[in-house]
Amino acid sequence: MVFVAVLGAEPEQAPDTEKETEHEAPQHTGSSTASDADPRIVSTVRVFDRRAYLNGALVRAGGIGEVSTRSEHRGRGLASRLLRAAERTMCDTGMTFGLLHTDSHGFYARLGWTALSTGTVAQPLTAMLRDLRADAAHASYGALRPHSIRRYCPRQLAAHSQTERREGSIWAGIQQVYEDYNRSRFSGVFSRQCSSHYWDRWVAGEWDELAVMLDAASPSEADPVVVAYIVFKWKREVNDSSTKQEEEEEWRRTVTIREFGVAQQQQPVAAVNESEAFCKMVEYIADTSSESESESEETWVKCPIALFETFCSSATDTDAPREVELHKGCMVLIPNTTTTTTTTATLTTTPTTTLTTTPTTTLFGDLPFHFWAADNF
Repeated sequence: MVFVAVLGAEPEQAPDTEKETEHEAPQHTGSSTASDADPRIVSTVRVFDRRAYLNGALVRAGGIGEVSTRSEHRGRGLASRLLRAAERTMCDTGMTFGLLHTDSHGFYARLGWTALSTGTVAQPLTAMLRDLRADAAHASYGALRPHSIRRYCPRQLAAHSQTERREGSIWAGIQQVYEDYNRSRFSGVFSRQCSSHYWDRWVAGEWDELAVMLDAASPSEADPVVVAYIVFKWKREVNDSSTKQEEEEEWRRTVTIREFGVAQQQQPVAAVNESEAFCKMVEYIADTSSESESESEETWVKCPIALFETFCSSATDTDAPREVELHKGCMVLIPNTTTTTTTTATLTTTPTTTLTTTPTTTLFGDLPFHFWAADNF
């Protein structure tokens, strides 16, 4: 749904020029807005129709994107009026909440949007693995069944999934693990149960590197069972935690965990020690990475706070270096609920540097809020 402000007319919902799919993917080509196509259109707002998990239930949600106003028409409240119109439509069409990503918090806060605290935790690889192993040891499930882990190129896996049985089975398995895992673990995560087009063209294009854990007891080589998957990206960066002087700048290699999922307690995969699965995946991508520029470079792991709190809850080494980066760019709106008070989700660091999550109103229930970057709009 696209809302536009046209010169000399009231803001309105633009007619669809082509059929909009339920999981329409955002454009990859930067600022693709209605104002680019028609010079009479001076302001636009787009609502992406999505489905999201809230405390295990699947609800309808609206992703706000492509908010733009021509520079010569700014300051007239056009975007605000379009956002109000979008909110009314979200309410009328049964959307439970709206979600957007922005740096302009004040502007959206005045319109009733509330910032949600998300972020990342970074630790040296050795410290992260120590925490993960401690958590795995306290898990209620036993050791992982025999398995294998292998890297895949997401785009190639998606491209071959239609013609190669094994690749198709792995790609379909990842999709099933994604839905089952996020339904039971987080609130706010978008469901991707829409069409193969969204996975093949959008998700695969957004993912960087991919590793998949397969059950060694799969029924056949052609039909492997996916136990877990992890999406990651390597980057060489300055080590801000180094104690060296500025003239002795130290570098480190950081692997960012961008997404993770593990099979839940259902056939054909039995109960999985999720902490051990995550630990094994992190070990694998560290062991199989390319060589560092220097043997002295330290390896760090960065992951979303939601994953860190899930898998490192038994951390005992509070003196280990840890970098916490909070992001306030995600904002939420409950359409047309003037009597409902929405409070901010907070993530704070206690004196022992343990992270704690405050529940985010009754909207998200008891499960922590989370949003995977691949579904950005």
